[in-house]
Amino acid sequence: MFNSATALTFASPSSVVDSEEEEISTNSPLSEHLSTKSIKRTLSKVLHQYEHEFKNALSQEQHLWKERKRQLDEREHSIALKEHDLEKTEQALKEHVSRQVSEQVEKKRKEMMSEFAQRELKIAKLEEQVASTCLLENRLGPNRVIRLNVGGKLFCTFLSTLKNEKDSFFGAYFNDYFDPKPEQHDQAFFIDRPYEHFHLILNHLRGVDITNNLNKMKEDELSNFMEEVMFYQIPSIFNLFPRGHGKAMLMNKYGIQIPDMLFHPNYISSNAELSPDHRRVRKIAGDYDWNCSCLGKKE
Repeated sequence: MFNSATALTFASPSSVVDSEEEEISTNSPLSEHLSTKSIKRTLSKVLHQYEHEFKNALSQEQHLWKERKRQLDEREHSIALKEHDLEKTEQALKEHVSRQVSEQVEKKRKEMMSEFAQRELKIAKLEEQVASTCLLENRLGPNRVIRLNVGGKLFCTFLSTLKNEKDSFFGAYFNDYFDPKPEQHDQAFFIDRPYEHFHLILNHLRGVDITNNLNKMKEDELSNFMEEVMFYQIPSIFNLFPRGHGKAMLMNKYGIQIPDMLFHPNYISSNAELSPDHRRVRKIAGDYDWNCSCLGKKE
């Protein structure tokens, strides 16, 4: 194998022989002997030159092949290093992503577990509250007559009457959390509050209209009654306060604003009537059912 860049120039054996034969006579035996030796010597030189040039060309080709092999080995090694670095980077990226995903999943799982625990605790408390209320009502009975000692004065009513107002003082008082105990000497539940206005609150819980009583109260008396309403947490009485100074007092003293309801006289059914100021509807037909229609707006 020869490189294309290697140029080989050889002397033609026939030309060498011809040039030497010109110097020697062709007819004598000596000349023939010398001619043969000259040819052999010339051929030997030519073969030696061929061999030398062939070895040089082969050596150059081997050197080029080794150099190319070295370059290929270096490139292969460089590529292998890059592939190794790439694999390490990919593995690190996968681990990072996996770790982030795992952390997010774990964080979400903890949040969900915390939320579930809070909900279970809330449900358990609600169930306990319901159970405690049921236990108290089972013990006392909704139609059980309850004796209340309010500021030294006795009042009697049903347990169901006291619990007519949702989220009131009595709804919280008569349950197993508070676990009220009646006094032994009179079997009455003692409430350390003034008794002067309690009968109005109790009548309201019984369904009695106490509007006229409130309208007749003086400002100081109405203020004291308002304090008792706030203590017993009976917000349905707020709408019964006089429109002027009563609701203004409620707003100024407790920050509670109650809008007025104004009814239109042309949209009142036959079994109801309006107050003179068109702000209240009163039933005038039926003993038990209030089946009427009216149209009103808040002011």
